[in-house]
Amino acid sequence: MYLQAPSIMILHYLRRNAHSMARPLYPPLRLPSLRRPSPASPSTSSTRSVVSHHGPRRVVIVPKRSSGQHEPPPPPPSKHGFPPYFYALGIFSVGGTVYYFSSFEETPYTGRKRPIFVSRQTELQLGEASNKAMLRQFKGRVLPPDHPTVRLLRKVGRKLARAGGRDAEKLPWEFHVVDRDEIMNAAAMPGGKVVIFTGLKQCVNTEEELAAVIGHEISHVLLRHSAEQMASMAMVNSVLFFLALLGLPVNELTLILGDLVVHKPNSRLHEKEADRVGVLLCARAGYDPSAAVRVFERMAKVEEKRSGGVMMPGFLSTHPAFPERISLLKEEAAKVRPIYEESKAQALFAQAVGASGGGG
Repeated sequence: MYLQAPSIMILHYLRRNAHSMARPLYPPLRLPSLRRPSPASPSTSSTRSVVSHHGPRRVVIVPKRSSGQHEPPPPPPSKHGFPPYFYALGIFSVGGTVYYFSSFEETPYTGRKRPIFVSRQTELQLGEASNKAMLRQFKGRVLPPDHPTVRLLRKVGRKLARAGGRDAEKLPWEFHVVDRDEIMNAAAMPGGKVVIFTGLKQCVNTEEELAAVIGHEISHVLLRHSAEQMASMAMVNSVLFFLALLGLPVNELTLILGDLVVHKPNSRLHEKEADRVGVLLCARAGYDPSAAVRVFERMAKVEEKRSGGVMMPGFLSTHPAFPERISLLKEEAAKVRPIYEESKAQALFAQAVGASGGGG
């Protein structure tokens, strides 16, 4: 009995603990994988096994999120490829280019092509408004119509306007003299408004020399330089507006650059053109074209004396340098000399016919 009892007890123990005895005491050995683990995404978690005396357990390890993972994902690319305002800019650019080239006109006398955006009627209205503003500015300084200088100016101006042809005769010409000896200048406004200042008597001594000055100003009107300047300003402003829409800087430096690149070169071109046509008008009207050379030679001496010999660089000026203008006027005066001789002969013939008809 003594020897049999332990055996029976062992059998009972094995029956009761058979389920636990079937489990191995240690988990099987696992070798590490040679593959590189894939990075854990924010929505997944990694696990690992931990061994304890109670058996293997699984511990969940949640990776930390980076700060960039909290930001929303970028928006999908646009189906159109460009923002909507790019199409508006494209339409604006194409339309402006078509309008620019369709507005080209040819200048009389020189045949140069240039854009003109202003109608002749609008130009006349602008000239009238400018003339009234000038009269208000120099109120009390404008010489009366019966003044000898004003009468001479009107006589010369109308003679030159007739030499300009049919279009020039249609304009409502007005000629004014402003009593300001410190201003040695003359000006022309759109539509046939011309003003001179008494300071010109420093370089104008004869009727022919006065005709040289007035012929230059009348040429500005006939060539419609004011309308051309307005078109040039409109184009520059359109370019600046386009640059601003694109986000590019538009500041004072940009405006100065536009003035140096567009406005001042155009102004110098207009002055040279008016010099050429003015000499031609003088020759047609029977005035000596070389009188313009004498006027500008005196004017150069006066300006040199005023400035102390320091002259402005050509690219900063609205007018060509005096040596350049004098050289140009000499060439043009030589070209139109035959026209002047013919006009002078016709005038002498008309006088002779008139004198003989009056005597008979």
